Amino acid sequence: MKYVIISIAAFLLSFIFSLAGIGSSTAMVAILAIEGYSFNVARTTALFINIFAMLSANLKNAREKKLDVKHAAPLAISSLIFSPIGAYSTLFIPESYVKIIFVLFLIYSATSIIIMKAGNEGRKARINAMLAIGSASGFIGGMLGIGGGVIAISIFILLGYSVRDVIASTPLMVLASSISGFIAYYFITSINPILLLYLVPLSIAGGWLGTHMCFKINERILRGIVSIILYFLAFRILLQFI
Repeated sequence: MKYVIISIAAFLLSFIFSLAGIGSSTAMVAILAIEGYSFNVARTTALFINIFAMLSANLKNAREKKLDVKHAAPLAISSLIFSPIGAYSTLFIPESYVKIIFVLFLIYSATSIIIMKAGNEGRKARINAMLAIGSASGFIGGMLGIGGGVIAISIFILLGYSVRDVIASTPLMVLASSISGFIAYYFITSINPILLLYLVPLSIAGGWLGTHMCFKINERILRGIVSIILYFLAFRILLQFI
């Protein structure tokens, strides 16, 4: 019964977050941690789900001729390298500390989603900046078991670079980061295959449905809903420390 409830939650989160154009891996890590799974299992599961979700997103971008592999390469390559480094760093950091960092990231993400302005043109990022952003996003993404897309977009905004640059490149970067991060966790922790069997199909279905909805919902409302969910999850994890 527990698997069924978590699977339904995975479907709904994937659906809602994809409607807002945001990956649901951050929320999935939080849900699994709240339900009592170890943080390692939660991160490994979220990254595995991310791989399939981002494969779908990149195929969709390729069909619509929106995938610029050459432009996305610096982000993807650097995140591919640094994601497993972030994963292995968790061997030397107590899980309670990683959870605190994750809660802070949830709050940061929820706030960023509210204030994010996707139309910001800014200036075009150079390769060295793309490599630095991909490295930072990959490392933090690997450590927390997320793709790192929100991190990359936030850094672009903070530095005044064109948000369109990273939005077009994020799916490939997140795919690369998720693959190398998952492989790292595969070798350093355990995997719950039954949990994956339940979550992956429904997560993919929810993400696909949200991406291909034939009607539009106000983006500001969606981002508000996503932010509220993230704030709530942060609060629930904090309760575990009380």
